[in-house]
Amino acid sequence: MAKYNNQKAKILFLQQMLYETGENHTISMQEILDELSRHDIRAERKSIYDDMEVLRYFGMDIRYRRERPSGYYLAGITKEIHVEKIPLPEKVEEVPAEPVPAAVEDVMEEPAREPDHKSWMKMNKAVDKKKQMKLVCTESVKKDVKRFFGGTEDFKEREYGDYVVTAPLLEDQKFFGWLTAMGTDVHLQKPKRTVQLYRDYLKTLAKDYKVEK
Repeated sequence: MAKYNNQKAKILFLQQMLYETGENHTISMQEILDELSRHDIRAERKSIYDDMEVLRYFGMDIRYRRERPSGYYLAGITKEIHVEKIPLPEKVEEVPAEPVPAAVEDVMEEPAREPDHKSWMKMNKAVDKKKQMKLVCTESVKKDVKRFFGGTEDFKEREYGDYVVTAPLLEDQKFFGWLTAMGTDVHLQKPKRTVQLYRDYLKTLAKDYKVEK
């Protein structure tokens, strides 16, 4: 896979584009490439497939619709959900790409791949319903929080509109992937051990996109 200095920006733009889709509002591979190009980000089809697999692995339910309107979409997301625009530089310096075989460029369906995060996953897969954690969420994602925890959570509204959420303790990769997808709309507060595990998770994810000089 060709390496660019803009790999981190690319996956953030891709995540933002997918959050603006739905089952009846898909986005094609060409539209993704065109949007990235508009931000001076060069990308190959194969690299987009790889990024989608990483986002799937960390909790995003990305699907492909064959019938019209065909394209990619994020299941369970509607256009009404607030999507915070991520501030990114207007232009990112890039390193010349390595040659890519024509056969790779012509791939129409994403390859079945799984990023190697098994070593991180071994730290803890348990769900302890007796222990609890606290998060803070905005009004715009309250429904998403309820959907994820399935009624096991408790909401308490704060004076300035946010909610303190008390929920069963989760420390698995599915929860951390969902938390990452929520961005700044959901913030994990307690317990400190879980916060530290989440930081380690983010560091592990970042290592996959470390730019090689």
